[in-house]
Parts: sequence; structure tokens; C-alpha cells
Amino acid sequence: RRTEELSREKDELFKEKQAISKQLEESRA
Repeated sequence: RRTEELSREKDELFKEKQAISKQLEESRA
């Protein structure tokens, strides 16, 4: 696979993790 695809996947995973941690923080608050 091309590096572009892999980096795009990593970026999407990173955004997902950020969204999840944000949700967790909000539910805790």
C-alpha cells in the first residue's frame, strides 16, 4: 500500500481517539 493511504488512516484513527477522549471528559464533567 502507498504511504499516503497509511498516513491518512493514521490521521483518521488519531481523530477518532481524540473524539473519544473528548466524549469521556465531557461525560465525567
